[in-house]
Amino acid sequence: MFSPALRAGAVLVSVVLAGAAPTAAELNNPNTDWMSARYGVGFHYLQNWLPETSNGGPAEWNATVDSFDVQRFADDIARTGAGWVIFTVGQNSGYYCAPNSVINRYSGYAPGERCSTRDLPRAMADALVARNIRLILYLPSNAPKLDAKIANGFGLTTKASDGNWLVNEAFVQKWGEVIREWSLRYGTRVSGWWFDGFYGSRDGFTGAYGRYYEDAARAGNPKSVIALNGGANRIKKMSDFQDYTAGELGDITKGTCSARWITGIQCGIFTPAGTGWGGGGLKYADAQVIDFTNQNRAVGAGITWNLGVSGNGTVNADKRAQFERIRASITGPTGPTPTPTATPSATPPPCAACSFSGYYRLMARHSGKAVVVAGASTSDGADVYQWSYNDNDVDNDEWELRGIGSGYYRLINRRSGKSLSVLGASTANGGDVIQFAYTGAATNDEWQPIALGTGYYRIVNRNSGKVLNVSGASTANGANVDQWAWANAAQQQFLIVSIP
Repeated sequence: MFSPALRAGAVLVSVVLAGAAPTAAELNNPNTDWMSARYGVGFHYLQNWLPETSNGGPAEWNATVDSFDVQRFADDIARTGAGWVIFTVGQNSGYYCAPNSVINRYSGYAPGERCSTRDLPRAMADALVARNIRLILYLPSNAPKLDAKIANGFGLTTKASDGNWLVNEAFVQKWGEVIREWSLRYGTRVSGWWFDGFYGSRDGFTGAYGRYYEDAARAGNPKSVIALNGGANRIKKMSDFQDYTAGELGDITKGTCSARWITGIQCGIFTPAGTGWGGGGLKYADAQVIDFTNQNRAVGAGITWNLGVSGNGTVNADKRAQFERIRASITGPTGPTPTPTATPSATPPPCAACSFSGYYRLMARHSGKAVVVAGASTSDGADVYQWSYNDNDVDNDEWELRGIGSGYYRLINRRSGKSLSVLGASTANGGDVIQFAYTGAATNDEWQPIALGTGYYRIVNRNSGKVLNVSGASTANGANVDQWAWANAAQQQFLIVSIP
């Protein structure tokens, strides 16, 4: 399911083939549902901003990127309650935290000289996906302002009045090759892109150029969503080839989303929680962050709070702590229901006639969240909880229903190959649900789906007669899944949704 990496020596094709006319982005694109009425966090990890690298060169940059602890970083993000991360691949300095053969080829830089030898976004994506957190990559639409060698190599020689390079169509086609290489390498590990510096005619951009960015960014993941940033304090659509607004706000007094859809695209905001984009001290009181976040969530917008991170991947402690304090007040959707996905028939057949075969996601009725193996573990005894379904390539939230006769099934996790099981063959209310290797010697890992006539099912454990249940009817990510006596409660009812 992973998109193949580009092979060494492969010839990159043009971003848009002659005669191929990419279509504009879909209006009211349901691929943005995962950011509607939710929040994420963002980071500017830049060579000329980090104290570890600002006065150094390639050696210092590579050493710092190598020191980045992606597991600690992902743990820090999970503690904030964020649903996604926006992370810079590079910006104005010309240094990038991932290898890219196209940049090297056009610029003449050697591998590691400007593009790090470590592929930090790939390592980061794997750590985040294991925690059901999405990754959006930040990259300028333009060549780096401070690196003439890269800009000249891509054919740019003149700067506009604002100090950025004056672009043309030949450049954006070549820059699309840069994006395409990363997109193909990362595949569905990356859920979206945030392209800075799409500043309009002053810098040579036109809305039509957006097709090159969209086409390249979706090469590895057709469901990727795209933002094109037209400048600070502008919540607006810059091109028909984008899915959400970049929404860069220097301050929360500068704007807000009035609705989920702005001229047919998802409304998004990106704003610093600190006194600067690199971090700084806390800018707002807890109540201000809660109020602004919930104000935008209430209309279905998505908001990203920029925090701050050190060279080794430690999230700024004061901002992480702020979101730990307030996450209970801002997690979970309160805005309009996202665009619905297909659900089973409202009048399913009785389960004696059911014929499940293949892979499914199990979606709790009360929360809309999926039954997931914690941390994408492949170990016996790993816990099972609910989490927002991520449609990613880790597959710890997808289950094979394999019939064993008499209406009973094994529920086998797609990632681990282990079966959904009740710990210790407990028959008690609250018996924990885990994954474990199937032996056939017990029945605590055998389940019967029973249709409720509403499109939902109760899922009954053969050993205990208790049903699959989300503890405490919680709607939070990470809420435990256990067994409980059937009470016809919404947290005991599940959609069984077929997936490829």
